[in-house]
Amino acid sequence: MAQKSAVATGTATGTLNVGGGAFTVNTAFTLGSQTGSGAAVATLNLTWEKPGGLDLAVAVSADGTTWTNLPANARPAADSAKQAVAIPSTKPGIQFVRLTVNGTDAAHWASISEVEFTDAEGKAIKPQAPTDQGKSSPSAIAFNDQSWRPLTLPHDWGIEGPFRMELDGSTGKLPWAGIGWYRKAFKLPAEASNKRYYLDIDGAMSDSTIYLNGQEVGRWPYGYSSFRVELTPAMKTGAENILAIRLDNQEQSSRWSPGGGIYRDGW
Repeated sequence: MAQKSAVATGTATGTLNVGGGAFTVNTAFTLGSQTGSGAAVATLNLTWEKPGGLDLAVAVSADGTTWTNLPANARPAADSAKQAVAIPSTKPGIQFVRLTVNGTDAAHWASISEVEFTDAEGKAIKPQAPTDQGKSSPSAIAFNDQSWRPLTLPHDWGIEGPFRMELDGSTGKLPWAGIGWYRKAFKLPAEASNKRYYLDIDGAMSDSTIYLNGQEVGRWPYGYSSFRVELTPAMKTGAENILAIRLDNQEQSSRWSPGGGIYRDGW
């Protein structure tokens, strides 16, 4: 499958960055009530997997751009301990939460096994996946990809390099980690509306999210196995379709260089 474009990789909301004595997890949530009016988040409840007593800093945002830092909290010192972080009532419409743990080292590491949001009455607010429909997102139909370079699959952005001497030698000093996007525009004839359509990918490294015409149609977290996604519900006949594929290849996903990108055929 020939791709129209590919974008350079890099960290973004949803990635895990480790190093420098701290780790930050930027987690995007769309927190809304069933009526669509929006639910006010009163408390962030965390369940920690391991002890450590490290300092936890929480930042909140309504748009993912402007952040407000909340007071630092000491992490609990017991296994599987729960911690409640109060969200000020002066911060309505929270949709993004960023967690930073300071002071990590080889003996003190951080792992969160559960995240829950509750309202002022203590009722759980169920997070929903971001719609990712803004024009700035490569998943959007209106996204401008004219500056992207065309390429043909298979493609491995790690093998493309260049080598970076500051990277770990066990992974070949190749920049395979990060987030990358692929987009393809195609058109089906109007008379093809009575068929079902699928996307098959033999291998994509890794954590793939598939969008068709701005709508998420499937996910596949594994990088070493093939997968299939049905495109029929979002497919348009007699008009242009935009297929977008997002890969999130995290730094700690492998002890050696696994490559990055859609490194096997797709059709």
